[in-house]
Amino acid sequence: MGAAASRSEIYDYSGRLMRDLHFPAAVLPTHRDNFTAPFGASQQPSLGALQPFLEEIKAASPKTKVMCQNISKRFRWGRLPSKSTENQSGHY
Repeated sequence: MGAAASRSEIYDYSGRLMRDLHFPAAVLPTHRDNFTAPFGASQQPSLGALQPFLEEIKAASPKTKVMCQNISKRFRWGRLPSKSTENQSGHY
C-alpha cells in the first residue's frame, strides 16, 4: 500500500482503501523510502514520515496489522493473519 507523502493529495486515501479492501488483516507500506538517496544512506527521515500513515491506518482499520519491513534486508512474508482468525477471536 502506498505510504509516500503524496497520498495526502488524494482525499481520505488510507480510509477509502481500507474500506475498499474490506479492512484487510495486514498491509505492507510501500514507497516509503527516500528513493533519491544513495544506496546505503540513512532512511531515518523517511521512517519518521511514516508515522502519519500508521495513524491513518489505525484510525480507519484498527485491527489491520501494518507490517513495516527493513528495506535493507530480505523480506519474507511468512504466515499472515487470516480473516477467519480475526473474526473468531478478535485478535491476530
